[in-house]
Amino acid sequence: MKDTTPEALPGEEVRFEVLGPVALVRGGCRTHVASRRQRVVLALLLLSANRTVPQDTLIEAVWAHLPPQTARNQIQGCVSALRRLLRAQGARASIETAPQGYLLRTEPELIDLHVFQKRSSAAASSAQRGRLEEAVALLEEALAGWRGSFCADVDSALVQGEALIVSEERLNALDRCTEWKLALGRYDDVIGELGIRVARHPLRERPRQQLMRALHQAGRSAEALEVYRSGRRHFVDQLGLEPGQELQRLEAQILAHDPALAAPHQGAVRPHATAPRQLPAGITDFTGRRELLDLLGSRLARPDAGGPVTVVAVSGAGGIGKSVTALHVAHRLAAERFPDGQLFADLGGSREPLAPAQVLRRFLRALGVPAASIPDTVEERATLYRSLLAGRRILVFLDDAATEAQVRPLLPGSDSCAVLLTSRSRNVCPPGASLVGIGAFDDSEAVELLGAIIGESRVRAEPSAARRIAELTGGFPLGVRIVGSRLASRPHWSLRTMAMRLADPRRRLDELAHGSVAVRDGLEAAYRLLPAAHRALLSALGGVDGAFPVATAADELNVDRSVAADLLEELVDAHFVTHAAGPGNRGGWYRLPELVGAFLLGLRGPGDPRSRPVGDPSSAYGFVSAFGHERAAPEPGPLHSLTG
Repeated sequence: MKDTTPEALPGEEVRFEVLGPVALVRGGCRTHVASRRQRVVLALLLLSANRTVPQDTLIEAVWAHLPPQTARNQIQGCVSALRRLLRAQGARASIETAPQGYLLRTEPELIDLHVFQKRSSAAASSAQRGRLEEAVALLEEALAGWRGSFCADVDSALVQGEALIVSEERLNALDRCTEWKLALGRYDDVIGELGIRVARHPLRERPRQQLMRALHQAGRSAEALEVYRSGRRHFVDQLGLEPGQELQRLEAQILAHDPALAAPHQGAVRPHATAPRQLPAGITDFTGRRELLDLLGSRLARPDAGGPVTVVAVSGAGGIGKSVTALHVAHRLAAERFPDGQLFADLGGSREPLAPAQVLRRFLRALGVPAASIPDTVEERATLYRSLLAGRRILVFLDDAATEAQVRPLLPGSDSCAVLLTSRSRNVCPPGASLVGIGAFDDSEAVELLGAIIGESRVRAEPSAARRIAELTGGFPLGVRIVGSRLASRPHWSLRTMAMRLADPRRRLDELAHGSVAVRDGLEAAYRLLPAAHRALLSALGGVDGAFPVATAADELNVDRSVAADLLEELVDAHFVTHAAGPGNRGGWYRLPELVGAFLLGLRGPGDPRSRPVGDPSSAYGFVSAFGHERAAPEPGPLHSLTG
């Protein structure tokens, strides 16, 4: 390790470089780390600055799958040597020992990667506001920090995996900078650098398109067409594919001398996009949820600058009011907390989940990106999306999410934004997100909602019947709202009449339907998505009244208690089963929600195997068979129930 760097001036801070060979810089003097193992450790600590890197990760990065028995001791030695280097350089940064690993404590602004990403975000923000000259200057300054390949002297597979991601960020930044220069009419400035990039990356279509446009706008259309023909040879010879539609369309436009490709005037700018205001209308008779509204509002409050993006996930059963409650909070915060706009997407989790690429395309169009400029891949779209949101105070409302994988590409990278998502599954919660559960109304809240729909005078006239309706609907807001709508359209019905119609559990879901809205539809959709073993367990539990322990499910179904416990907990996540207090408030007890029990009763019919009593041996056999088949199936995956 080289430690002969001349003494720097007092007050100058040590900076860290990873955009090239790993190095420490102070006062214009650069110090490289000679030891290969120490470079790997330092690179990983810098890439996860202020976060713990597990020791096992460091070992894997250094030795891959063949670590020596002394690996932990050698990692400790590397950390000690790096600490000595930091002290010798006079760095304020320090390496701390944490549970199971180490973390490098430093200011992010002292790491060149962070500086690059921050300036790139600032450039995107300037471009979004129509200040393209400023955006180009910021992005050129950001790109100037690169001294070579990312972590060029670190030959670790783990680090190089990260290098692929960061290098793609650099290429995308180069593409954006070129795009802005072309919009400014500076085509002569980019032709040379584009020629180099096309030669280095012949299969990347974006720089090839840009070079063709620049040449055409410079009056060199024949050369532009030759760039296309050369690219086509590369695609056909190496991939056996024709160029993409955008390249083919551009060639046709050049051949036709399309006026749309005319060179822009010097200083032209992209029109300023209107701030998106995509929140659906809220409901006028929203009631209850006061504590929950305050909780969601406080968690969506703007965090300290420099922190991660705020993500709040609202989870609950279908018809419980997740979307309505989240939308109410979003409208309450929109003007003050998110003045730059609100993006909304129904992700279709309870029907046909939308692919992230579809959602990103809609969001990019809403943010002012022309359809022809939207990248093809989900990764490129996500990168552009994060760049456009950087520094802007925008709320992203993702309703009815299916899986975490569907949500992940839709998360902004800027702490100025926030994400509010709803899902029936508790598993749809990205790392670091705040999970908020939403349950049924208590009787007073359900009665309050009923009064808001049919008028408080009718509720005051029949308070006992109103409470009975609240009980029979299980406090589900959707059920209460359907009952209220039916009573509002039939003013001659008494509340007692409605309560009597709801009393029969086998007819209850028939009564909880009005127009095109029915509680049964949401339950059926979610039930069909359950794996066979979980449906079999629900069928067996359909006749159980009141709370029951794990032992009941395990004994009746003739399966191990741990198996029964796992399935019950997954059904809790899917909101088909709830936790219940057992005798003496002991845990491990469960209960079927009121409307789930009614739904399961409705599934039973003459000859239906699900109508067999819980103790019937054939019911247990059917469950074990279903469970065994489920486990034998390839890649069964976790249970993801979708919101309704």
